[in-house]
Amino acid sequence: MPVTSPLLSTKLMPPPLTSGVVPRPHLMAHLNEMRPLTILSAPPGFGKTTLLLDWLRQLVNIPDRVAPSISWLSLDDDDNDPVRFWSYVITALQSGAPNVGASALVAQQSSPTPNITTVVTLLINDLATVSQAQLLILDDYHVIEQRAIHTSFNFLLEHLPANLRLILATRTDPPLPLARWRTRNQLTELGQADLRFTPLESAEFLNQLMNLQLTADDIATLEQHTEGWIAGLQLAALSLSERTDRAAFIRSLSGTHAYIADYFIEEILNHQAEAVQTFLMQTSLLDQMCAALCDALTGRQDSQAILEQLQRHNLFMLPLDNERAWYRYHPLFGEMLRARLTQLPAVDIPRLHGRAAAWYEQQHLNAEAIDHVLAAGDFEHAAHLIEEAALDRILRGETYGLLDWLQALPATTLEQRPRLQILLALTLMSIGEAQAALIQLDRVNEQVLTVEERALAAAVRTGLAPYYGEIQRAADFAQQALTLVEQAQTGHVAPSNYLPVVTLLVTSVWAEVQAQLGQLAEAIRATQRALQLVNVGHLPAHGVALAGAQFVEVGQWLYEQNDLTAAEDNLLQGLELSRQAHNTEVEAYALMALARVHQVQRQSEQAERHTQRAIELIRQRNVPLEIAYVMVQAARLWLQQGKLAAALEWAALAVPQLDAKHDESLTPTEMAEAILLARVRLAAGHPIEAANRLARLQSSAEAADWVDALIGILILQALIAWLNGRRSAALETLQRALAYAEPGGYVRRFIDEGALMQTMLTKFVEARRHGHLSAKPRVSLDYVGRLLTAFEATTPQPAVMAPLIEPLNDRELEILRLIAANRSNQEIAQELFLSLSTVKWHITNLYGKLQVRNRLEAVNRARELDLL
Repeated sequence: MPVTSPLLSTKLMPPPLTSGVVPRPHLMAHLNEMRPLTILSAPPGFGKTTLLLDWLRQLVNIPDRVAPSISWLSLDDDDNDPVRFWSYVITALQSGAPNVGASALVAQQSSPTPNITTVVTLLINDLATVSQAQLLILDDYHVIEQRAIHTSFNFLLEHLPANLRLILATRTDPPLPLARWRTRNQLTELGQADLRFTPLESAEFLNQLMNLQLTADDIATLEQHTEGWIAGLQLAALSLSERTDRAAFIRSLSGTHAYIADYFIEEILNHQAEAVQTFLMQTSLLDQMCAALCDALTGRQDSQAILEQLQRHNLFMLPLDNERAWYRYHPLFGEMLRARLTQLPAVDIPRLHGRAAAWYEQQHLNAEAIDHVLAAGDFEHAAHLIEEAALDRILRGETYGLLDWLQALPATTLEQRPRLQILLALTLMSIGEAQAALIQLDRVNEQVLTVEERALAAAVRTGLAPYYGEIQRAADFAQQALTLVEQAQTGHVAPSNYLPVVTLLVTSVWAEVQAQLGQLAEAIRATQRALQLVNVGHLPAHGVALAGAQFVEVGQWLYEQNDLTAAEDNLLQGLELSRQAHNTEVEAYALMALARVHQVQRQSEQAERHTQRAIELIRQRNVPLEIAYVMVQAARLWLQQGKLAAALEWAALAVPQLDAKHDESLTPTEMAEAILLARVRLAAGHPIEAANRLARLQSSAEAADWVDALIGILILQALIAWLNGRRSAALETLQRALAYAEPGGYVRRFIDEGALMQTMLTKFVEARRHGHLSAKPRVSLDYVGRLLTAFEATTPQPAVMAPLIEPLNDRELEILRLIAANRSNQEIAQELFLSLSTVKWHITNLYGKLQVRNRLEAVNRARELDLL
């Protein structure tokens, strides 16, 4: 499963505040409003970060206010990946609320392509449980360009917990629906006009903080030239501190911000020693720097001393930690330095990038290394590094950063590396760009591919086919990929380190397709073959979890075939692997599957323990879809146990998750969950809704050839028809279910329905022998006979159709309790202030709902259903 990349702790700390700051009470008042969203948007140098740092310092001292928990995150260009961005955001929030976001981080690691909306949902849920107010500040939000991040961030805004306040500091207005927040009066905006120094603030800055003692006219002139631009004033003040002809200097200061930047280069940079100038320009290529990195880049050995000197002289060198180990230049300062560096003829900039890359590689910071290798123009080396890191990035879910790297490579480099072309297609597919992925894959010249590369290409095509509803083609590609993987494993060339994981990924898709087509034996065979090909003991954590999931799937399919011993063995192995990999999602699914096995083995207490443990694990993960899956499975189990109240209670929590889905967009897994939900809705007394849901699901399943789903749908429809007295229609529908189920050897799907299904199968055989059923679809009576034999060999279960009733209303429950208390109809009428005829009418209704004929049967039935 995905592993989170290392995070720089210095980005999670507010930068140290300089000792002297101009008081800005009017801006503090705006910040103190603490509206849900505050945005500071202005060009560089307008004091956004300084204002926030000063406000935070004062925030804790506001009378009669409990200070919120403060979280800080300084963003940079490398955060343009949803997984990386939200990892930082969650870690920042954990500085004040350690328990927040744990399940969200796990969700990010649970899939190569995690659902970011799910991740943010989990984070929101955690935040909502925190009692203390939370304040999150994102500095330099303008570096975020990925639409996916803006979309997920907007999702957070739209579902913002009441205890969370967000502040963005940015150079440009973020692409968020701000108009909506303005109309709600939930947005505080501080722009360039707000942040610029007023004449009074400029005077205090220049004369008090910088101690220049300028005249009012000089200050007015500077203020006019800079238009209150704080960085411009600071640049001017640095030059003024070294001049005696201040008035002349001020008068000559004019032009745009670009002019001031040019002047900065000439009047500030040129006043530094040549060695310092060279150091500044060379190290401007680094987004962040420490002494060791600067030494490697410049060839010097005294970088620490120079960094400290620059900090002491306030040359726009910003410390990133309190230990003064890491620094960064002010963005504008760095931009100017880089521009100056490019103008020097004797500087080999690619060589400098190469040195930085080499240092990062030595520190195993490959992401930073790749950035510099690309900047150095060493595309062959970059391609090599990307090729090594690509699959790991995909499995970690950091696909957007990988895509940036791949797209930075020249087309000629990609053309010479077909594996990179395939990885680019896999990356595009991972972010949902199926069409672009297919176009990229079609460009690959398969004539020059190795066996491994052909296997990887087939794996990508396997994943792409379902995007176009081509499940059968997916099966064909998966078979091709499996064959190629097997060839690669047995070939003379040593397979690459990602081949075992690719094997399991391909097999998972293949087996799922086969299972949905109703070919359980083929799904089992393919999965078992793949597990034999890979060495599970040498797989990475995500590979071990994937292997565990496949053992669980095999166990579930064997359960369907009524091979309970083999099913339990596979489920236990899957459970063990999931625990080795610390994957609680797979562990929960394994426990639920084991609970079903133990239930039919009459080990109800063990089944209940597994169920409760699975629910506990999935609650800890707090992933809505996973919770829905486990709870619906639990409800299915409780229906088998006749625990109607428990089934309805737990199923009610799952309803919103699956009801939000559109039937035509359901995945095979979601389809199976929706069928179970239809069963529970039926048990909840909504037969029309359940029937309508099943009809819609049937259409979707038939269109996609989802045989496994159709079997479950048709069985339920047959049962409903039988209970409604439409016996002929029920048997015709049952015949269709049997026709779909026979090739796959389904057994438990019928047995688990209990005695009513046994009766229906017996009646089916009689109807077939008397020619009372349609000739097609044809079902072997031998198969039906095997089902009936299996029924006879199975310990009788509580009637699974018992919950398939319309629930009693409050009045009927009152009357039922009085019947159980042995009250007569007349006594019931008197106690409830009803007429005798009304009481009799209610009793008739509750008899019908309970499918009983008299008082004794009603009481016994109610006790079976936990109604009494």
